[in-house]
Amino acid sequence: MSASTFKILVGLDFSDASAGAMYHAVTLAERLRAELHLSHITRDSLVAPTDLGLNVPDTFEDARAAREQLERIRAMVAEKVPTTVHLRTGDPVKGMLQLIGELKPH
Repeated sequence: MSASTFKILVGLDFSDASAGAMYHAVTLAERLRAELHLSHITRDSLVAPTDLGLNVPDTFEDARAAREQLERIRAMVAEKVPTTVHLRTGDPVKGMLQLIGELKPH
């Protein structure tokens, strides 16, 4: 297995703790030349088990604000490592488990 196949998934709730986790993930991704996947799952009655696109409807204020934050973070770290963002709605635990199943980070 080559280093370029490594994927690191970080769940962000935009707290100081998740910022610290992201910092360590970026550092590790740089060392391993890994892909970085940043994710946020907003709690909403509507479940979107796939990534929401860039044009989040205005009615989903939390998801829209999260998209903006994810894009700002991506802009800061994308120079260092390849970065993909994932924004979904629903139960955060189920959403992260689904992403883990899809991405198979390692």
